[in-house]
Amino acid sequence: MSSFSHLKSINSSLSYLGGRFSLAETEEKSFLGLTSLEYPREDHLIFVKDKKTFEKKYQRYEKNVPDEKVSLIVAESFWQKLNEEEKKKSFLERFAIIFSSADIDESMVLLSSHFYHLFYDSLNMEVDGRQMGTCEIHPSARIAQHVFIGEHVNIEKNVIIMSGAVILPHVTIKEGSVVFPQVTIYPKVVVGKNCRLQAQSTIGSDGHGFHFMKGEHCRLWHLGGVVMGDNVEVGTSSVIDGGTFAPTFIGSGCKLDNHVQIAHNCHLGNHVMLCGQVGISGSVEIGDYSVFGGKAGVGPGVTLGKRIQAAGGALINCDWPDDSVLGGHPARPLKEWLRTVAHTRKLSLDKR
Repeated sequence: MSSFSHLKSINSSLSYLGGRFSLAETEEKSFLGLTSLEYPREDHLIFVKDKKTFEKKYQRYEKNVPDEKVSLIVAESFWQKLNEEEKKKSFLERFAIIFSSADIDESMVLLSSHFYHLFYDSLNMEVDGRQMGTCEIHPSARIAQHVFIGEHVNIEKNVIIMSGAVILPHVTIKEGSVVFPQVTIYPKVVVGKNCRLQAQSTIGSDGHGFHFMKGEHCRLWHLGGVVMGDNVEVGTSSVIDGGTFAPTFIGSGCKLDNHVQIAHNCHLGNHVMLCGQVGISGSVEIGDYSVFGGKAGVGPGVTLGKRIQAAGGALINCDWPDDSVLGGHPARPLKEWLRTVAHTRKLSLDKR
């Protein structure tokens, strides 16, 4: 697909979304992709579904505002609830172009499909980038036989990649990292320095994102990838999903045990420890130095403070502040949960 026909297609989709609330001419604006408020980028579109989500994410947007204003697609129901002063000060003065959508979920499916195929359809997934001459591999890197390295991959000094690993296009692996056998790294992933990715782990795969429309589950196409800090360890058969429109972030010093699942759009702080079979749902934020026992889980969209301790099997379904110690389902302060278990057991024994 040519860039011209793609631009026409994108602009047609934007026209379909509904009204435009600034005077900018869409036909003269070329959008390069989709992103989120937490990770604003010039010439990218950002979806806004509701006030709560906007206010929560805008704080991070203010810290990362690019030189050029970004453009928004807002849910029509959300836009109509705003008064003229809110529209002007919160949106029209801060963003370049604002579109509205009567069905924001359908709009996400439509546009994510456009940008996904624009990127992925252009990639050569069949020929090793070393044959094509499009890789940057430091001479000190040690790469075993039967490793596939895609185009535009950057492998820094002293990296070790073992047999059977698959490194797809547009991946960066920084110095000193070790990739064990049969690891798969999807496009748009950055692996930090001195990381260890154990056998059969998968980094950057599509998240489980779908919108139910017209009687079927329609895929929300994922474009964000993963950004991993330094000194991260990922256990055997663990999975870190790529972000929807912005990266999934794994902070420096994080340690993931075997069979751990990190869903799309998560943001792990530094030195987070996740034991075996922990499951983290999408769009979860976990603060620095938090520790989760085996089989603990976190529901979608939850924000957890620093130094959280979650007992094995705890299921967390709401936000908790710094230094919380949690257990049970739904998770409560650990001492409270233990008292509840003891009281329940006593009542059960008394009825015999």
